[in-house]
Amino acid sequence: MNTLITAQATSTTSGDGIDSQFATTADGYGTVTYAYTPAVPEPETYGMLLLGMGVMGVLAKRRQARTRQA
Repeated sequence: MNTLITAQATSTTSGDGIDSQFATTADGYGTVTYAYTPAVPEPETYGMLLLGMGVMGVLAKRRQARTRQA
């Protein structure tokens, strides 16, 4: 993808009775390249996911058992 790049700057200097001011403008075209690296979860993440799903399964089973008793 080519895109227009524009930069503008102004600088002022003074000292010893001399004042100066500079204005700079530059533009051009550039290519923007994105590199995407997918995130790979650590093994602990999978362990926590499985543990959480197990806890949810136990809680659902207990809730189902209570519903049958009532």
